[in-house]
Amino acid sequence: MSLVDLRGQVVLINFWATWCGPCKLEMPAIQARYNDGGFAVLAVDFDEPADRVQAFVNDLDLSFSILLDPGGVVQELYRVRGYPTTFFVDADGIIRVLHIGEMSEEILDQYLAQMGVRP
Repeated sequence: MSLVDLRGQVVLINFWATWCGPCKLEMPAIQARYNDGGFAVLAVDFDEPADRVQAFVNDLDLSFSILLDPGGVVQELYRVRGYPTTFFVDADGIIRVLHIGEMSEEILDQYLAQMGVRP
């Protein structure tokens, strides 16, 4: 998958891992806002087995794009140093927001509004 394919849309890129407690806590809020529409989500898991990632996805009933990053190549490109790390990319493909750590529902809503996404 490439961000070029999503040009014209707001994109939330979330770097996470199944063992990350804060990642698990924020995923339902991301899913709920994704269900409302208006933006794309790319959830990039760090170098974990596909079956473990799929169990996590099934457990939380996630429907947005879940991507595997064998060897952490993509995460290295984005210089991710902790989980979760979330980037908000505007419709022109420019990173506008970087959030490191768990996002509360209120913070997530603020970032989405800043990006022009309304609930």
